[in-house]
Amino acid sequence: YNGSSTIPTNAGTYAVIATVSDVNYQGSATGSLVISKATANPVLSNLTATYDGSTHAAKASATPSGLTVGITYNGSSTIPTNAGTYAVIAVVSDVNYQGSATGSLVISKATANPILSNLSVVYNGSTHAATATTNPSGLNVTITYDGSSTIPVEVGTYNVVATVSDANYQGSSTATLTIASVATGVTGKILTDIKMYPNPCKEFVNIDANISIITAIRIVNIEGVTVMQKDDCLQQERIDISSLAKGVYMVVVDAETGRGAYRLIVY
Repeated sequence: YNGSSTIPTNAGTYAVIATVSDVNYQGSATGSLVISKATANPVLSNLTATYDGSTHAAKASATPSGLTVGITYNGSSTIPTNAGTYAVIAVVSDVNYQGSATGSLVISKATANPILSNLSVVYNGSTHAATATTNPSGLNVTITYDGSSTIPVEVGTYNVVATVSDANYQGSSTATLTIASVATGVTGKILTDIKMYPNPCKEFVNIDANISIITAIRIVNIEGVTVMQKDDCLQQERIDISSLAKGVYMVVVDAETGRGAYRLIVY
């Protein structure tokens, strides 16, 4: 076998020469002895993990034990760190054994729920954004106010949802942003059926309610002084504001269903 009389054990292809050894006869023959590799398909494990900044290797065991098994992740031998799903292929590399197995390694995103702050402010005509911090710091966070990305300005209460947007982290938090008026103390949600127009204006402002019954209307200046008030109102009111000085005012509307405050610009 390959020039040796030793009978082979290991897998491989051997050149066989058989020669007659006899006083009266002679002859020979050649051929190939093929010993195929035995099958040893590895068993994969350790296929789920959570991102922690470290590598997460799949494990592969085969019978008999001690066989060398090479593992690739999405075709690469580099052990993954980042969150994601990786196609795992384990291949036995041995003289006498062959086999392979496939699976998926899933590294889940770590949880990082943002902490919301700056949730109670006073109206000043500017936008008031909630603040979100994360651990670890620096993660991208998207914030919505009542389902919108527009940062609120007006007096009212807003449902705030902060959601982490990151390759390796996930999490969300909810809270309430309150924009209060120094002048009126109004913190309730603005009545959705109230319309005030035109705005800006200089002579008359119209206040219409589709559903609510308006009980009183007050116009307050930036110092918190009520400069105009109307009681026993209707669902549609037209108010003469021509006597008001140019500036920014708060129009406070009291209705049977609640209270709202609206910024009015007089020019």
